[in-house]
Amino acid sequence: MSDDAAHSDDYTAPPPITDLDLPPSYSLPETDADDILPPASLHIDGCLIRSSDPSAPPLYQTSHAIVGLSEVSRQTSLERLDPVVRTQAGGAPQVTSRPKSLYHLKHYPALWLPKFPYFAEPVSRQTYGTIGLVAFHPKKLSTAKGYRVHRAAKGKDRVLIAKEVILTASPGKDAVMFEWVDGQDRLVAREVKEADNRIHLVITAEMGRKMRDMLVVAWMLRIWWELAEASIRPTSWEDVKRKWNTRYNNNS
Repeated sequence: MSDDAAHSDDYTAPPPITDLDLPPSYSLPETDADDILPPASLHIDGCLIRSSDPSAPPLYQTSHAIVGLSEVSRQTSLERLDPVVRTQAGGAPQVTSRPKSLYHLKHYPALWLPKFPYFAEPVSRQTYGTIGLVAFHPKKLSTAKGYRVHRAAKGKDRVLIAKEVILTASPGKDAVMFEWVDGQDRLVAREVKEADNRIHLVITAEMGRKMRDMLVVAWMLRIWWELAEASIRPTSWEDVKRKWNTRYNNNS
């Protein structure tokens, strides 16, 4: 037998390539709570919160559609959707989203006389911690209502107590429903009713990612509060959903 034939008999074919041999999925650079984000315009789309760019993936998601919350609702959750790049079998990268839990949004009934009827407890350490919402009237003898967002802490008997004010939402004029200022009275966002009949949170200032997350959760709490009050007055819950679907989530 020739040497070539002997080598041929000893030859073993390599195993077929499987998905295990392909490059693994990988994430984009880890998001940092201190990343500075530019101004943006956000709107609610069912359980999703999107930017004004129709081709961009959603930025946040809630466990329940905001339009479906009412006075009897007790909790929903907010997640940030961080981008992740996954490599397909053909080797082409694809950007998807990985949810990161941020806050549990909660509502206590008025019968309990809570300090904060609406508040949010953090799930991640990369947040501003617990925050609570209180209502106020900017002008005497006016029915217009504003909202203050406090940093909150647990006192005796684990009852939440109010700390410093970190955001204030005051009623605006015309298409501006509310103006949001931070603890230094700096304008950071406006709630505006746009031509698409949606309420947009127009963020006007650069801010850290952690601050942006907190502003979004405060916005969700404010909307929930207003929804809950609206759900008490009308004669049917369908009227409430129809009203708020038109106001906050109308795709027409």
